[in-house]
Amino acid sequence: MGKLILFILERFPYLEVFIRCFLWKFPQIKQLVKDKNSHSKKNTMGRQDKEIWNKVKEKIKEFGIAKGDIVLVHSSMDGLANAGVTPKEVIDFLLDIVGDQGTLVFAAYPKCKQYKDEKDILYYDPKRTVSWTGLLPNVFCKYDGVVRSCFPYNTLAAKGRYAEDMMKNNLDDDASQGKNSAWQFCIDHYAKILYLGVSAALSCTMMNYPEDALGENWYVKDWYGTQRYAIKHGDEIIFKTIKERHPEWYRFYAMFHSEYWMIKHNFLIRDEIEGVYVGFTENMHELAEELLRLGRQGKSVYRIPKKYWK
Repeated sequence: MGKLILFILERFPYLEVFIRCFLWKFPQIKQLVKDKNSHSKKNTMGRQDKEIWNKVKEKIKEFGIAKGDIVLVHSSMDGLANAGVTPKEVIDFLLDIVGDQGTLVFAAYPKCKQYKDEKDILYYDPKRTVSWTGLLPNVFCKYDGVVRSCFPYNTLAAKGRYAEDMMKNNLDDDASQGKNSAWQFCIDHYAKILYLGVSAALSCTMMNYPEDALGENWYVKDWYGTQRYAIKHGDEIIFKTIKERHPEWYRFYAMFHSEYWMIKHNFLIRDEIEGVYVGFTENMHELAEELLRLGRQGKSVYRIPKKYWK
């Protein structure tokens, strides 16, 4: 995306929402734009240079991540393509940064398939279901000691001191960022967020935190649909119905403005190192508290028309 276009979209959220609503109404045009962007990325990919990865590592060290920290990573190996680095090198570097007493967490959202002949039920196996969030979380999930949440939506995987604790009660909730979720555990323990090869605008799931955390106090009516899952849990199958946001609401999502808002309010540091996006959120807890405060006032990353409010 051109820098001028991004500059405009970041500062004029209703323009972004207008464009989203237009593309939602005309999906053929949306697909054409997507295909064009994909082709453009392939053609503009530069040569691989390991020195870029060294510069990225130095930038990450500048963020002040300490031994013992919990760090949640949003990632894209496509975004790291120019850095000439392997997934294992990235993961091992991050594990070393947090140390033995720290916890490394990846967004590992599952790409679930239909359960047997039950067309309305999706199947999720934490140990085998592929993550659609990219190569890094898929490689990470194969590391010894990694624990992946049994909750089948906006799923996290973790390795380290708090991995077991953050996952153990996840299925007690019916929403991905509920009070027993791995997300809430990270918030309560003042985790940090690292954006590596992918922008906060495209990846920061925390911006959706208020809708789950506020429950009945969320200001938009008919926000959720439900989805039934068959979840592999040890040697048994657990059937669970969870709440998922209706996809139609996405057309009101001011995604690029959300990143601008995070920077403006000191919730995000971002940089681009020779085409590689690197971003950092110092404190998930402070971000969550501010998002909840705004959510109680009917303000969020969405620009929902008042006719849809409760």
